[in-house]
Amino acid sequence: MSCSRWAAFSIGLAASLGGLSGCGSSPELGRVTGVLTIDGQPYPGGKLLFTPVARSESVDAGRAAFGIPDTEGRFELSTFAQGDGALVGEHTVQFLRGADDRATRPDLADLPFRRVTLPSGRVRVEPGENQLDIGFSIDDLKRYGNRL
Repeated sequence: MSCSRWAAFSIGLAASLGGLSGCGSSPELGRVTGVLTIDGQPYPGGKLLFTPVARSESVDAGRAAFGIPDTEGRFELSTFAQGDGALVGEHTVQFLRGADDRATRPDLADLPFRRVTLPSGRVRVEPGENQLDIGFSIDDLKRYGNRL
């Protein structure tokens, strides 16, 4: 192989390996905290799932973030690492019910739902700190809850 062909090959190989080694930019995250309430009362347990909405023609919207409400209903979202936040942009929000809420929220125990999507639409995660309180009514759970 001649020197000029070898140089071109080496440059092409280095560029390819650079792309594979993760030298690209990391996705932008915004830290997200909030409180989950149902009929104005904190809901402990279960899981909140923030799913990014695909931009323009893209099929891949990116990785979803999740948060698990504590005993006061407070949560922080995690995408790649604990508490790192959610991808910046628009998200749909789903609440996945805890295994058994008879002890913590007996008023909800007989409602036959497993998952519900926030009926008010999408939420937006901005760069930096985001306080996004998520609230559902019992009517939302009855009307929009999925009985999986």
